[in-house]
Amino acid sequence: MSILNRQVRLKTYFKGNGIQFNTNDYVVGEKALYLEGGVPLQLTNIELAPYFKFQNLQGLNPNVYANALPEGIYEFCLEVYDVLTNKKLSRKSCVTTVIFQNDPPFLNLPTNKQEIMQQNIQNIVFSWTPRNINVSNVVYEFSLVEIWDNNTPVENAFLYSPPLYTTKVRNTILQYSINEPQLIPGKRYAWRVKAMANAEEIGVFKNNGYSAIFSFDYLIQCQAPLGIAAAQVSQNHLEWRIRQL
Repeated sequence: MSILNRQVRLKTYFKGNGIQFNTNDYVVGEKALYLEGGVPLQLTNIELAPYFKFQNLQGLNPNVYANALPEGIYEFCLEVYDVLTNKKLSRKSCVTTVIFQNDPPFLNLPTNKQEIMQQNIQNIVFSWTPRNINVSNVVYEFSLVEIWDNNTPVENAFLYSPPLYTTKVRNTILQYSINEPQLIPGKRYAWRVKAMANAEEIGVFKNNGYSAIFSFDYLIQCQAPLGIAAAQVSQNHLEWRIRQL
């Protein structure tokens, strides 16, 4: 309780799913930390980030570091050392956590392979359902392409087709109106949504956050026939017409 302004450093340990590593004794880029007796020290993810940079880790190869951690149960431990004396001030304190990846969005409307009739004023509503559990402040990237080759699977055609329209939104509904590029009747289109988290939250979505790819056909508006009239025809006249044919 009587400690005042004592500078400390941290040493972290991490293991689980066959992965195990710890920080070096001296961490490049770490922020100077000071303890005050009886005052809790809270650290943000930005302050902890240097302890997980590859240059500051032991026991981890580059290939594992370059990929997101596999889903599973992990143990995270922490030790506190005095900077001046290099003596350990705490026991190794550990917590167990479960790491998992969130599912990408589920597309709702338009339904896959739906036929949409051309309207006098373009207005198509796209919607999707988020399936993230432990991620906040998600941004959705909406992409729409025109499918040029209807004989190629839509999933393949989507990947090599230039985007007709793309935008980022925070809502899960997008209204495609007259302000967006006009769709051509008789053409097929495909769309996809990507869920994106903050830059610090890498690998939190399966499939890099990409949803499935849905397509729809934009049909030409068919006008109802006008001026329809019927005339009375006798059976004798009808039989004569059939013999003529």
